[in-house]
Amino acid sequence: MAYKIDLMEDGKYVRITLMSVLTMEEHEEFRAKALTALTDTGWTKVLIDATQASPEMSILKDYEFTSSHMSHLPPNLSTAIVYRTNEAKRYQFIEDVALNRGVEIRTFKDESQALAWLHDD
Repeated sequence: MAYKIDLMEDGKYVRITLMSVLTMEEHEEFRAKALTALTDTGWTKVLIDATQASPEMSILKDYEFTSSHMSHLPPNLSTAIVYRTNEAKRYQFIEDVALNRGVEIRTFKDESQALAWLHDD
């Protein structure tokens, strides 16, 4: 499996760690499993650690996957994505697509900043 999902009781968020190469199907699978975890816990925060991921999806696939969040995720969900520094343009694009569709996703180079944003109520 190219990802791992953990429930972070201390901060009441779902943590998704992406590892190696993920296909579009695996992206859709981890999104569905994360949604189940969020529904089961009642939480509304997700941290995605993409620092170990190897992006293989095209910019078009990134656009399609991100655009589909609106119909798959609850409207009150906040998602922070932590990425490798050399992936800044890709993740800025993902953030822009999400925000243009009303999906609350922010991208960060630093996990502590991502967690601070997630917990800034």
